[in-house]
Amino acid sequence: MNRNFLRQFATAWRFLTVIPVGREGEQTAEEMGRAMAMFPAVGFLLGGILLSLHLILMRIFPPSLEGLLLITALVVMTGAFHLDGFADVLDGFAGGRDRASVLVIMRDSRIGAIGVVGLVLLLTVKVFALIENPETVKGGLLFCMPAAGRLAMLQQAAFSSYARKEEGTGKVFADGAGQREFRTGLLITAIPFFLLFGIRGLLLLLLVLLATEGGRRFFEKRLGGVTGDTQGFAGEVGEALFLLCGAVLL
Repeated sequence: MNRNFLRQFATAWRFLTVIPVGREGEQTAEEMGRAMAMFPAVGFLLGGILLSLHLILMRIFPPSLEGLLLITALVVMTGAFHLDGFADVLDGFAGGRDRASVLVIMRDSRIGAIGVVGLVLLLTVKVFALIENPETVKGGLLFCMPAAGRLAMLQQAAFSSYARKEEGTGKVFADGAGQREFRTGLLITAIPFFLLFGIRGLLLLLLVLLATEGGRRFFEKRLGGVTGDTQGFAGEVGEALFLLCGAVLL
């Protein structure tokens, strides 16, 4: 297997999860940006873990409890990192009057009431959408869901500039990832989607891409670009939308 592929995958894995792998060496912003191409691949590995848990938990717990445990497992594996970004975006736009104030609120480590309510609703939607999907496709959805969210993060970074003047978590990705990384990530995502769900799988992927593009344009207009928080927001919304649309289309 290509050594560069493994290096990029390890870089993406270390950023997206709390599960340790290898030694973290010094890397440039350009290398970090290129590693975004492997975000969907990391998503599929996370999805494989969820699928394995599903095959065990479905024999022990009823669907409602199993769904809650599976979503909890994903939160634990990712350290709730992207959920924090989701809450920060909600707080920023709820309390900010202009671009500058929105960015200041988003950088605040504290979570406000709007952010808390948004997190509760988001996780509730994920759990119930997962429960409502037919058992025949639930395994495939669990396998693909994290990849859909991480492709959304890649898409937003690849086609946007960074909104802040100062350094931030999302700067290396917004500056380093481009169309080449997006094409690679899209191919990595699209093939399993098609193999598992056929044309409907590609339709699900298209809906996530369209929603992500709408969000990206909104952030570009309101903030002048994207941040690490908006990338986390895109990933969380991408996952929830994927499960919701799956309940309708599959």
